[in-house]
Amino acid sequence: MGEFGPIFRQVLVGGLDASAGTQPTLFSPDGEEDVLPPYEIGGLIHRLNAKVCVGFIAKGTLAMDVQWQVYSRAERKVIATIETTGSAEAPSGTPESQVIPTLTHGAFLRAAQALMQDGKFQDLLAHAPEGEKIAGETLKQERIALKTGAPAPRPLGEEAGSVVLIKAAGGFGSGVLVSMDGYILTDAHVVGLEKTVVLRWSDGLETEGKVIRLHKKRDVALIKADPHGRSPLPLRTTPLQVGDTIFAIGAPLFEQLQGTVTKGIVSAHRIEEGMTLIQTDMAINHGNSGGPVLDEKGYVVGLTEAGLQPGYGIQIGINYFTPIKDVLDFLSLDIPPAVGPAQVQKVSTPAAQPRPPRR
Repeated sequence: MGEFGPIFRQVLVGGLDASAGTQPTLFSPDGEEDVLPPYEIGGLIHRLNAKVCVGFIAKGTLAMDVQWQVYSRAERKVIATIETTGSAEAPSGTPESQVIPTLTHGAFLRAAQALMQDGKFQDLLAHAPEGEKIAGETLKQERIALKTGAPAPRPLGEEAGSVVLIKAAGGFGSGVLVSMDGYILTDAHVVGLEKTVVLRWSDGLETEGKVIRLHKKRDVALIKADPHGRSPLPLRTTPLQVGDTIFAIGAPLFEQLQGTVTKGIVSAHRIEEGMTLIQTDMAINHGNSGGPVLDEKGYVVGLTEAGLQPGYGIQIGINYFTPIKDVLDFLSLDIPPAVGPAQVQKVSTPAAQPRPPRR
């Protein structure tokens, strides 16, 4: 689905909008990440009706028809064809460069939500068979010690060199190198069920990465690749405070925007479905998912997760990221103990000489 893939995956797990409908259950149950889903879903956009006014003041509306096909792995055929419609509006004042993405992404989101609520589709979910086991190595959960090296402060522009664009499952997201031997952290929804992904580094080099571990409910994944001599970013597991300044690095909306840095603050600490999330006003869009969130000293403090958006796709400054401590815990990763405060060197001084007796 190209750029629409991340939107569709988020709708499947109810991550974009609370009105997305009942959460589907046809994908592998929690804790069975080595199971392929029984169905595959494809969407064909076959009608667009747009009215757009651009210039000093930009606005517009767009309606989109999508034909969905549900393919059964077991029967090896398309078992359902469903059509839905979605529409979106870009209000007056939308930046001209954002009118088309706002309309197309918003209309597709609504069409995908309509699919989730379709009676025929809901019936398929209710009667979905069990998935198929993935052949090959199963996901092991013994602890892995990350070789983080000695952290050294670097300018944000240089730290972007350790952030990758990840191409997988028909879409793309971001990830961050966290060890000298090539371990990369990202979100589980970025890699989907892929066992290998394409990594594009900041200098344009594309390499292959192997997905070796993931946790769907916590939405985190671990990739192993050749870092080609690149330095990992240091990690910080100590808590953040509301008001702390933070930065995100990723590829918002389009692949060519890889390495984009945005700035914000920690807005609040939240608990969603039993999981800890950190709220921020920092700009986060599709493509940022899985990228690092950094503190002012350049330490990775979390992974970009999701953002709340109205139906037409405009950012409203309510976004979330996963604290790095949870990422490490759910992926069974260890890092070297943090270096404590510098010890004050004791300087020896001559012993005090007794005063001569008073005369």
